Amino acid sequence: MKDKTRNKLLKKTGIFFAGIFSVCFVAIACIVFFLFPLKSDDYPSSNESEIPLVVTSPTPRAPDYHIQFQDAEDILRPFASIKNLKTTVKDPPANLEHAPFEGNIQLYGEIIIGDAKYLVVVDQVSNEYANLFIDTNLDNSMQDETAYIVPSSGTSFSFQATLQWPGPFGDRSLPLEIGAFDGFSYFEGSQNLRFWYILGPKRFSSLTVSGTPYEIILIDDNANGLYDDWNEDIIYIDLNKNNDFSFDTESNERIDNFDAGILIEGKCLSVSHIDPYGDYIDFYEFEPIHISGNIRDMTGNPLSGITFHLGRFTGKSGDGNLDMTVCPGKYEVLYSEHIDYVPYIDYDIDLDEATSLDVALTTYPSPAPSGQVTLSWHECFDFLTEERCTWEDAKQGDMTARTADWVAQIIADRFMQRGVQDLGDIGNVPLSSIDVPAEGYYSQVDAVVGHTYIVRAHAGEEGHFIIIRVLNLDVKNKQMMIEYLFK
Repeated sequence: MKDKTRNKLLKKTGIFFAGIFSVCFVAIACIVFFLFPLKSDDYPSSNESEIPLVVTSPTPRAPDYHIQFQDAEDILRPFASIKNLKTTVKDPPANLEHAPFEGNIQLYGEIIIGDAKYLVVVDQVSNEYANLFIDTNLDNSMQDETAYIVPSSGTSFSFQATLQWPGPFGDRSLPLEIGAFDGFSYFEGSQNLRFWYILGPKRFSSLTVSGTPYEIILIDDNANGLYDDWNEDIIYIDLNKNNDFSFDTESNERIDNFDAGILIEGKCLSVSHIDPYGDYIDFYEFEPIHISGNIRDMTGNPLSGITFHLGRFTGKSGDGNLDMTVCPGKYEVLYSEHIDYVPYIDYDIDLDEATSLDVALTTYPSPAPSGQVTLSWHECFDFLTEERCTWEDAKQGDMTARTADWVAQIIADRFMQRGVQDLGDIGNVPLSSIDVPAEGYYSQVDAVVGHTYIVRAHAGEEGHFIIIRVLNLDVKNKQMMIEYLFK
């Protein structure tokens, strides 16, 4: 009986102390919560694009500019090349029906617009000309398509066609212009074509900074029906106020890096938010900062006329002094440019305050670098420094070797790379005797043993080229041997 009484007493005592402990724990938790509240940064954002990626403000604020866009309309703009044209005799695409080809050799490629893939066939009828077909209505048949007569090589050409496009805004007709540069040759190895088409729609409005209006347009560049694909869609601002836009990829009116600021009327604007359907864009405003520096040669003499590039910003040294106004933010690379001096290059630049820069530049080496090198797939090479790099490196050199569908390729469209041209099989002439063409460069070409190529030296080395010749290809072991001359 005493044991039962004692057990009941212990049980009541335990419940009492447990209750006291719970009350104290809740009280302490409340005190901590009110004294040390969670920062807003500790909560996940519901929309990452609303966070300003250039300079983050310590406290949320309303945007300084809210640009409301008007209705959409189409826009004519350059796009890209028809890539991956390959010579094939026995194995045309399996889904191709009704192929009215006259020749014994065809090249197959495709135009990709959004999710639509338009088959392109170059049918070599003779050594003088070919028929070019485009499956404009996506029915896997060339029987109902126009045979455009084009030269097999040599003289440039262009013609117009119309594509039926099942885009994100419904079925539409896209006018297309297609052509090739002088000196091309389809059948001495694959050849990329250049082409343009109308793609949009664009949204247009006006941005007023310090009382000055600027026309602004927003383009759904990847044609997926949305305008807020960060660093994929494009903004254009008529900075030179000529009521027109330059749609060249190198245009200073083109803004395709939303992480970098835009300098307008002495103010830095950064994109803070883009409405997914293109109804509006918000901008934050920040003060610009300065990069100053002493630019010298290796003997300490001041250098003038050296151009420095940081994103869309440029500055030039005068009497050895550099004063460059830029917007704060994150940039991939800062580099110098001059025909006589090897560029200064610095990667992954994060600027949030004024910065000083002291640079000593060296002249290009004499004699020019030359030799042989064997590259593995996805390995890049800087021919001036004779340094190797990989696909993942920030530094991408002048060209990259790779293979696609068991076809070796020379790629020159990676970061800072500037294009390549296939001169074909011109024999074993000395590389130093080869003239460099002014145009006709592509992002990639197929590598063929015995062919000679011109590679533009990477950004910062404008005015310089690398002449290379493919000596051997080992696709199985993923290697390409070339000889080269930096020029």
